[in-house]
Amino acid sequence: KGIASYRQFELTQMHANFYGNDAYHQARKNFVYKISDNETPENIALHRQKDGLTSKPASGSISNFVWQQKYEMDDALIDRQHKNLFDHAEKLMASRTKDELLENIHLLHKHVKAHFSEEEALMKKSNYHGYQQHEKEHHSMLKHIFEMGHKIKDDKWDKIEVQNFVDKWGVHIINSDMSVNSFMKQQQA
Repeated sequence: KGIASYRQFELTQMHANFYGNDAYHQARKNFVYKISDNETPENIALHRQKDGLTSKPASGSISNFVWQQKYEMDDALIDRQHKNLFDHAEKLMASRTKDELLENIHLLHKHVKAHFSEEEALMKKSNYHGYQQHEKEHHSMLKHIFEMGHKIKDDKWDKIEVQNFVDKWGVHIINSDMSVNSFMKQQQA
């Protein structure tokens, strides 16, 4: 990831901590007055995690996916669909059981497939020159989600795959989707 995405992530977390997170202020007070929490946080206490899954990603962990302004394409529908992908990825990461994982990977796949269909229909309609390459990228990402689903079923799933998928999605938005968006705007002008 580029440094700008880490900066945006950190600023987002700092804002959430300082404005609207009483737990942060309590933890800060406990640290200053050396008050022990007497319990290891869930994201560190591997012995309390069931099947290697925490109840939810720890606030401030890099597993929290942050929507960034640089992903915006000034198209309300597409932007909302892209933002929803980040929400689905968060839900997948927060899954506590195999059944939740399977349900959330199914929802992610369903969302992405519907989004890609709409996006491809727009590209076809406007005779976008890079349609075939873009469609190949979509196919590759859907295949990746499908494979993650099989790994979950076979108990061979790793959380880093979701992070890698969302990173790949971000690159796809910036490189490929922005190109489509730019082409569409030129067509309308």
